[in-house]
Amino acid sequence: MFAQLVMGPAGSGKSTYCYAVQQHGQVVGQTVHVVNLDPAAERFEYAPVADIRELVTVSDVAEELNLGPNGSLIYCMEYLLEDQEWLEQIISDMAEDDYLLFDMPGQVELYTHFECIRQFVYLIQHQYQVRVCGVFLLDAQFLADAAKFFAGSLTAMAAMLHLGVPHLNVLSKVDLLHRQTTEQYHSLGTRFETPSRTEEATAAESEQALDDLLERFLNPDIPSLVAELEGQMDARYRALHERIGALLEEYSIVQFFPYSVADEDSVGELLLQANLLLQYDDERDVRVHPELD
Repeated sequence: MFAQLVMGPAGSGKSTYCYAVQQHGQVVGQTVHVVNLDPAAERFEYAPVADIRELVTVSDVAEELNLGPNGSLIYCMEYLLEDQEWLEQIISDMAEDDYLLFDMPGQVELYTHFECIRQFVYLIQHQYQVRVCGVFLLDAQFLADAAKFFAGSLTAMAAMLHLGVPHLNVLSKVDLLHRQTTEQYHSLGTRFETPSRTEEATAAESEQALDDLLERFLNPDIPSLVAELEGQMDARYRALHERIGALLEEYSIVQFFPYSVADEDSVGELLLQANLLLQYDDERDVRVHPELD
């Protein structure tokens, strides 16, 4: 059995990613089941094969134990580990080569500091023989400057090292970046409209600006980002900035892949990358898509 652990901060698009991968799987003939493991979730578009809210919810825990939202969430995840019958029932209903997406909560500390998620990964790997990879989503709009890029990269690295599973880092909501750059250039074209400045030229400039912005963080020049950061912050932190840059550059284990729910190709590329990490196509039986049979 194969599984993606879909992680990331609140609002990074985890549930939307799960829905997009599930829909793409139907197109390419790969059945994808989604399990909601966010006890505080309010709504999602996908059809879950199981929902942790049937077992425990953040609101119930907060009311009964008088805990805050973060404490209630941690309690729910620890309760999941204690009551393994629910999880065992889900996995026992799956076939050996089934594919799962675990839609995780949006509290980053669960993946970087606390033990409950690491214990969960160990449990499904060793007790239920599930092959797991991590998919860590960051909102592309969050990486708008050097400071946010370093913060996001360090958070992703911390999750990678803490969980110890094959890992895929994703820049989500790239389509919103495209919309922003398009609006900016459209506004610029309206203010400085000339006979030679066509709508097509403005669109081309917008596309180039988006490509340049993404390239800056998908294939980052760490020294230049460090220099930019030093220009924004107090000189006392120069040594810290250089150490952070050296950490990211020397180990070079954090690489982001762009993703947009509106771009079917990017969804397919992420599924392909995750499948490579899981060695999915190497292990499963060869199947023929119904439309090709």
